[in-house]
Amino acid sequence: GHQFATSACKISTSGTYVASGDTRGKLRVWALDHEDHLCKLDTQGLSSAIRDIAWDGESKRVAYAGERLDNSSICTNAIQWDTGVTQGQLYQHLKGKSCAIAFRPNRPFRIVTGGREDGKLHFHKGPPFQKIPIEGDKPCETAHSKPGVTCVRYSLDGELVASVGNDKVLYIYEGKDLELKCKKDGVHAGTIYACAWGSDNKSLITASADGTCKLFEIGAGGTSITEKHTWKVAEHMLGKPCDKVPRGGMQLGCAFVGGTTPVSVSTNNQIAVLPMPGSGKSIEILTGHNAPIGAIAFDHANGLFYTGDS
Repeated sequence: GHQFATSACKISTSGTYVASGDTRGKLRVWALDHEDHLCKLDTQGLSSAIRDIAWDGESKRVAYAGERLDNSSICTNAIQWDTGVTQGQLYQHLKGKSCAIAFRPNRPFRIVTGGREDGKLHFHKGPPFQKIPIEGDKPCETAHSKPGVTCVRYSLDGELVASVGNDKVLYIYEGKDLELKCKKDGVHAGTIYACAWGSDNKSLITASADGTCKLFEIGAGGTSITEKHTWKVAEHMLGKPCDKVPRGGMQLGCAFVGGTTPVSVSTNNQIAVLPMPGSGKSIEILTGHNAPIGAIAFDHANGLFYTGDS
């Protein structure tokens, strides 16, 4: 249903709907559990690309972040998913650029947005949502030492928040007041593009431009960060060690499928299924075509089929 390239997509907590955004700021909410994927909301969310989307735990509200074309428009917003009515006013980032947003899954609701140029986190309460003023050292908005917050994510129980960015540091905050609990420096050799929590609320994975993904265990209350494992995804794709990570091997995104199986996606569009430590399995690469498939042939003797694209 998008007329331009899709730039963000998120399934609702209920699993019933999907909110998707494109590079021209169009936001669509459509049914996932209906074979016709009926569109429930089609609205102009931003004046430029939508970079990240988050649902609340009740699947009633959608928050999104991205970019604006002019000073009179916004780069972050929260709406009622079915009517498109704005839920308060989110604080805007420097130069109108944001690429990270997280919605606390349970009450009291909170929304965290991350700035692409200012490197700040803005913390909001609601609905209607408004910025929480700083008192003392919380909410901690300026933890990142270098501009560029690339990802911010709430744990599934809403107790902790993780943020990563260009400074190659992993930060853990308290979920209700965004108090900085701990951080780990030099997590990767390159920009950390994404992070994701497991269903146990203590496992956390990160994906980086250095071609690797890492698994961490977060202590109770976010008081400690322990590195558990490193997956060298780019080296596995090449089949050999590499001094410099090829551009296609950069790890752009990650998630826990079903809350337990870590996966990552690379700039070459390949998905890596990452085995948990001790499983005895190796990284599995899922790949597809970058152009329309024009031909298919079956090898019945060996139980294989081949596809060719344009």
